[in-house]
Amino acid sequence: MPAKKTSKEELTVKAMQLFRKKGYFNTSIKDLSEACNIPKSHFYYYFKGGKVDLMVEVLEAVRGYFTERVFPIATNVDLSNEEKWSKIAEKLQRIFLSQKGGCIMGLTTLEISNAPEKDVFLPIIQSYFSEMINCIEGIYTGQPNSRELATRAVQDIQGGLMLMQLYGDSSYFLSALERSHPNKQGI
Repeated sequence: MPAKKTSKEELTVKAMQLFRKKGYFNTSIKDLSEACNIPKSHFYYYFKGGKVDLMVEVLEAVRGYFTERVFPIATNVDLSNEEKWSKIAEKLQRIFLSQKGGCIMGLTTLEISNAPEKDVFLPIIQSYFSEMINCIEGIYTGQPNSRELATRAVQDIQGGLMLMQLYGDSSYFLSALERSHPNKQGI
């Protein structure tokens, strides 16, 4: 395998794609090195703790993307709640319908729930889902039970993503987004 100059960010993106398709435990460093066309040792240059450190980087990158590009839509004072939801739903569709594997945060949670790595990964995943609930709660502002509604919306969306993967049918995810629309919440 020829040595190829690559960046930590490129490795993170390629690893994210592979983890999303194969899962954390079914993805080996060998799989990753082949997908990135680099020697296995190259991963340890960037990720001293191996696959655990790489997965932390992947989860942080996903959380960072949503924190910077998706969740702030909910606080845009120039948009109505309906416009906020439409923009967020559009981004979620673009993200989750354009790639195989669904939500890496949800998939990783299920996969590592009883593994030793959970103590490293779960705080990042919990932060992501807390931020998502806060984001949606901001759109549902004005309802006395906005937190509960936002939590239900996130649960519904994640369930829709899981069923979409299980049955290969995006209507589960799209229906969850539709049910979570502010107009459907009586807001």
